[in-house]
Amino acid sequence: MGLLSNFVLEIKKMKKFDLKNWGALRIFYLILGVLMFFSAIYEKQWIASLFGLYFIVSSIYNIGCASGSCAIPRNNSKKEEIDFEEVFKK
Repeated sequence: MGLLSNFVLEIKKMKKFDLKNWGALRIFYLILGVLMFFSAIYEKQWIASLFGLYFIVSSIYNIGCASGSCAIPRNNSKKEEIDFEEVFKK
């Protein structure tokens, strides 16, 4: 029961469409997706239209790499100072 309610909550979150937090990458994904989708439909390449739909959906709903979730997270923890010891050859 808990899994189903979590799924419903995620769907409700996805339905919210706002124009806030639109960066250059999301705009690029939307333009790329629209171009890919319509050129694939024009050329009757139905599989390629699915790739265009992926880019459109990921930019509109801010999921996937368009949301920045593919980025490597920064490690902002304190850096430890390392002490080195010189080793001499006898």
